[in-house]
Amino acid sequence: MGIIFSELPLKLGENTLRVDAENKLGSDYDEVTFEYKSKVVPAVQITSPKNGIIVGAAYVPVKAIVQNVASKRDIRITVNGSIFSSFKLENEVLSSRVIVRNGENKIVIKAVNDYGVDSDTLTVLFEGKPKKPTIVIENPDKSGKTVSDRNFQFIAKVKGILHSSYVNLTLNGNDVKGVRYIRDENLIKADLKLRKGRNDISIRATNDTGSVRENTKIFFE
Repeated sequence: MGIIFSELPLKLGENTLRVDAENKLGSDYDEVTFEYKSKVVPAVQITSPKNGIIVGAAYVPVKAIVQNVASKRDIRITVNGSIFSSFKLENEVLSSRVIVRNGENKIVIKAVNDYGVDSDTLTVLFEGKPKKPTIVIENPDKSGKTVSDRNFQFIAKVKGILHSSYVNLTLNGNDVKGVRYIRDENLIKADLKLRKGRNDISIRATNDTGSVRENTKIFFE
């Protein structure tokens, strides 16, 4: 009776090992079948958005690379400690639209297999939805003002927008082109050509929360 030691190359999946022995009195053998799995732990890396980002919407698109898992059942997303189960996994790319709350949010993506665990963490700051825009018309300084020059520069202070495309300005029902937004001063400016008599001016500003409109009139004589 003896002990045999040997290092054998294994293939992935099922392997069968058989040992044969014989002597003058006869022969015998024994065999065992077993499955070999490559010992590879999961890998998780959040690719977007950047850690510490400040967002203005309650839905945050999140993407991550997740490797060495059998299916999405081996992945868990938590947001501020609560499980968030809405996500897709295709070709090792995880994508989701995570719902966050006001303030700081901690998003953790964790993957598990038979050989280990890996995770990555993202911090997102949500400042809440923006307030509706506000409009204060500065020129004309009052509705019903009379001017003697056909060329008139309209000026309004508008807060809660990002650029001029968030503003619609009309003169006598017609859209005004060339509206400018000076962001540092929150000013909307436009050069108007007035018609004889009464001129109606309407300005509307819109953002993700809502819109607001202000109207004024000016007379050219």
